[in-house]
Amino acid sequence: MTKHRDITPEERQQLANSLHEVLQENPELKQEIFALLSDPRNEDDFDTWDVGMEPIPGDNTWQSK
Repeated sequence: MTKHRDITPEERQQLANSLHEVLQENPELKQEIFALLSDPRNEDDFDTWDVGMEPIPGDNTWQSK
């Protein structure tokens, strides 16, 4: 497994520039990207598993009907 490291300021700027370009070309993605970035599973208190499968309290969207 790859060890986690914080991104550098240069990498952060490259990411911001790339995201800006993508949103300029595809403005409909703004809502989806915002949802991804604001996902509470990315918060430290959800970082208890090795993979991103932590449940969100009260989230039942994964259940079949």
